[in-house]
Amino acid sequence: MVAAVVSLVLALAFLPIILTGPSDPATPMPPMPATPPDDLDSGGGVADPGREKPAPPAASASGVARRVELAAAAVAGRGSSSSSSSSASYSDNHESRQGFDGQQSWRREQEEGGGGGWAGGGDSGVPEDLSAGRAAGGGATGVVAEGEGGKLRDGRNRCFVGAEGDHRCYPTVFFFGTSKCGTTSLARWLDHHPATHWVANPRRPHQIEETGVKEAHVFDDPPKGDPAFEEGMHHEKLFITTPKSGAEDVVIDYTPHYIAVAETPHRIADIYGGRESGLKFIVTLREPAGRAISSWEFKNEYNPKKGRREESRSLAKTIEDGGRRAMKLHACLALAKSKAVSPRDRDLKLCNPRKFLEVPLYVSHVGKSMYALQLERWFDLFGRENFKVVFTDDMAVDPVGVLEDVLHFLGLELTSEDESKGLPDMKGWKKITGMAYNKTKSKKKDELGDQVTDEVKEGLRKFFEPHNEALEEILGQPLPEAWGS
Repeated sequence: MVAAVVSLVLALAFLPIILTGPSDPATPMPPMPATPPDDLDSGGGVADPGREKPAPPAASASGVARRVELAAAAVAGRGSSSSSSSSASYSDNHESRQGFDGQQSWRREQEEGGGGGWAGGGDSGVPEDLSAGRAAGGGATGVVAEGEGGKLRDGRNRCFVGAEGDHRCYPTVFFFGTSKCGTTSLARWLDHHPATHWVANPRRPHQIEETGVKEAHVFDDPPKGDPAFEEGMHHEKLFITTPKSGAEDVVIDYTPHYIAVAETPHRIADIYGGRESGLKFIVTLREPAGRAISSWEFKNEYNPKKGRREESRSLAKTIEDGGRRAMKLHACLALAKSKAVSPRDRDLKLCNPRKFLEVPLYVSHVGKSMYALQLERWFDLFGRENFKVVFTDDMAVDPVGVLEDVLHFLGLELTSEDESKGLPDMKGWKKITGMAYNKTKSKKKDELGDQVTDEVKEGLRKFFEPHNEALEEILGQPLPEAWGS
């Protein structure tokens, strides 16, 4: 009750700032430099030849038999499964939910004053029977691979053996970075390593064995119309999107949009834990003014899937709107810190970006280029030391060197005589990193060029200067020289 009153008082205290922004007039919207180089997701390149990854290690017959025996004994001893009490959930549910196979149900209860989060803290809210694992896409109960690959926050194993005896592991690497930051190129490069495996999109779990790299979207916006996902059953999402892999492989959840969604790091921490989780993160960043303009140009393209353009504002209007909204968000976050508001309440309630920036967030071209505001919540939860930050400037100059650095961060080798641990020589990697993906050069982009004046570029760069200084401080490393020119 006291916590609720405090939250209400703080919310009322923030209301004037939320509605009007900081007392000082907003910084006038500035401009930028000669046309910024397109990010590495643009440009020509040869078609991706694809490649076969080694099959994950098969479980030994004796090992599988023993695990089946143990699982059967455990289920028989449990009888009918009972509801488990979870800590405070982000969706505040108190209703019974049924598992995907139509056999498991449980109650997600909220404990006053408890920790936890969107998918539950100590007890995830997933029925105990599911601790044996689920084969991706099939809904069949599998068998826990005891002691392999570490554990989740609630004690469940990260790796398990599916019903058909195939090894599967939840991700331990999360790869994100604002759109137009070279994420597609780096992901495609990484996909050529034989030890990398990728989480599937929960809307299309069948693609997990077919297409390699796909944006997963497990922890940001739940698919519309799916009550189970909308109620926060992220363990179910994990089960149906988990790829075949061994405990020694690197399983990656690739979703660029994660960086902008305030709920995402908290949801991940609820399932994995924070700094102690052993998770690693890859983030790609691009000079913010150039990224904002590239994003605006890209969303001005006609989207055949949606039957419309996703952005119709002029560049000047986009910058004006984005700057005003971003300043209000910045003011809210500063006040929340001064009032010692908890990071969770700050990010998810009082200063959630969805309340301040353009919605949907993918058209928040200016706000999504304010990297420090977005990364700070991630660093607070998981520790700066667990993040590998990659600049597109470096990818353009030394792509193989950047890739080798990222692989080293993941504990992988660039080349190896063992085909399951790397490519045989550097020749293959040089060819792979010479490819470019997600080409955006078009007639429409040329037509928009008249709005991208030197004055606009320079003004926008000046707007981002204090945000770049904040980014440099939290990264603990200098930014590329081109960011200041």
